[in-house]
Amino acid sequence: MLIRLISPALILSLALFLAACGSDDPSAEDRAQPTGQNDVPTVEIAVHNDGYEPAHIQLESGTTTRLIFTRKGESPCIEKVTIPDLGVDPVELPMNEPVAIEVTPESDGEFTFTCGMDMVGGTLMVQS
Repeated sequence: MLIRLISPALILSLALFLAACGSDDPSAEDRAQPTGQNDVPTVEIAVHNDGYEPAHIQLESGTTTRLIFTRKGESPCIEKVTIPDLGVDPVELPMNEPVAIEVTPESDGEFTFTCGMDMVGGTLMVQS
């Protein structure tokens, strides 16, 4: 009787474990894609002392996307963010306060966003 109770639980646990393992496909890196918020694609980005999370974001060219940066670290390096190739001058990032920046990349390519000191960065990968 005990074996009958353990076997289904063990099988379910193993199935959940394997499903959580995910893929080792290197093309499935930590790339974020926007989710909708008020009909505007939105990506939330945490800003830590050692970088952005997510650091790689896929966008569609010609589509306005809202990037919401929230600074979580104390480093003076991450007090600002800039996206120079998309015309976004340095924007102040107060601690633990979401700051929305809307961008509309008009062409395909990779565009970097960086801290105010250009030491910590991420990539906007834009495709049609």
